[in-house]
Parts: sequence; structure tokens; C-alpha cells
Amino acid sequence: MSPSSGARGATLRRVSDGTGAEPAGREPACERELIERAQAGDAGALDALCRRHLRGVQGFIRRRRSALVRRRESTLDIAQSVFRLALRDLGRFEPRGADGFRNWLLTYAEHALHHRERFHRAARRSADREAGAPLSQVLAELGTPSRTLVAREELARLEQAFDTLSARDQDIVLMARVEGLSHAEIAAQLGISETASRKALSRALVQLAAHTQSP
Repeated sequence: MSPSSGARGATLRRVSDGTGAEPAGREPACERELIERAQAGDAGALDALCRRHLRGVQGFIRRRRSALVRRRESTLDIAQSVFRLALRDLGRFEPRGADGFRNWLLTYAEHALHHRERFHRAARRSADREAGAPLSQVLAELGTPSRTLVAREELARLEQAFDTLSARDQDIVLMARVEGLSHAEIAAQLGISETASRKALSRALVQLAAHTQSP
């Protein structure tokens, strides 16, 4: 059983405002017990897990993020995304060793950094291409202030929807729609069939569309 969306939301708000870190010197409860309680929907256990691991995740992100990612996103923003995805999938976590939960979180952090690196590199390549476009074309694409606001709101919804995809589906969407790779190239990189790549992309796009539709 995964924690409720309300419990996850309250915990993530504390992560986002920096109040989630566990005070130094505090005696921790049994990690396995906290995980089991959090999986059962205990909001207090969920908070305790996040407080315990927030600094470690942030430290990992600071050490591993590239200069490109560092210029565009804060450590706390990335950590919040990591915890949002990990808490969503908490029901699937299976304890393996004393550092099992920590290593599980760091796997999510590694994937988040990988995704952001690819995203920002693709955005930079797109910006470089647009730099050579006529000024009239650039202005036409910018549109009115109200159009720009709508575009920003749509982008925010898209980013939230993207986080609901599995790690592999995120990679497939980025490879196909951002990097422009063929299904044959995606299949070779991920070790799957071309058919599996096509089906995953179709499924992911349907899921993104469902989550980004205006209320």
C-alpha cells in the first residue's frame, strides 16, 4: 500500500521549504519499521523517513550534478522531485540491507540528474537553432503576454505529468521526442524490442495527454 496523496503532499511541502531535515543528534527509529508504517499510510513515519534522508539526497545531488544542471535548477528543487517520485512508488519498495532505502532514493536521484541533463542539453540545442532565426519569426513565436502565461501554465502541467511516468517511459519520451532517435536506436540503447519502444511511447503520450488537459 502506498501513502495517500494528502500525506505525500504534506511531506513534500516540508521538503520544499527546507524544514524536512532531521536534527543532528536525534536518535533514529528502526528504519524498517518506519518504512512499513509509511507504506501503510502513516504520515508521521513518512515525515521521519524524509527528514532522515533529505540531507543525504541533497549532498548526493550537489556532488553529482553537472555545471549545466547547477546553473538551471537548485539542489532543493531536484530533491523535491526525487522524493515526489520515490514516495509515489513507496509501495513497491522492498528492504534489502541496512542501506536499502538510502540506495533506493539515490537511484531516483541519479535518474533525475540524468533526465535533467538530457532535458537541458536538448533545450540548449533548441535555443542555439532559434538564435539564427529571423527576429520577426522569434517575435511571432513569442506571442502576446497572455499567450506566454498560458504556455508557462501548460509547461508546468507537462512537467508534473512527466513525473508520473516510469523511469523507462521518461527515457523513451526524451529519446523519441527530444533527441529525435528512431525506435530502432531506442531499442538498442535500452535493450528492448522496437515494438516495445513504440508501445511504451504511445502509452506514455496518452498518459501525458490525460494529465495535461485543462481542468
